[in-house]
Amino acid sequence: MSATTPAVIAAVFAATDDAVLRQSPAEQEWSLLEIVGHLIVSDRPAFEDRIMAILNGERPLARFDAQAANADRDFRAESVDELLGELRASRQRAAGFVGELDPTIYMRIILI
Repeated sequence: MSATTPAVIAAVFAATDDAVLRQSPAEQEWSLLEIVGHLIVSDRPAFEDRIMAILNGERPLARFDAQAANADRDFRAESVDELLGELRASRQRAAGFVGELDPTIYMRIILI
């Protein structure tokens, strides 16, 4: 989970034809926009919520169904700029969340 990921993706997207961004490489595979969508819908449940569950001692960790998370939106039909903006906001929020954690808990996470 990196706050710089959106800038890297934006640079790649700027050099890529819009049709390529929206096209799935094969049946049952995600387009580049769907991959970005996956990052957006995954940040909170797959990372932030799981980190909190670990810190709270919850077992087992809740499963995260990436396919189901992506099924709620048609990312290929969305604006590239809006998706990149949403990804930037999501990553900033996630980086802030991680940055606010007490550094001593990292050892607790590692030891679990």
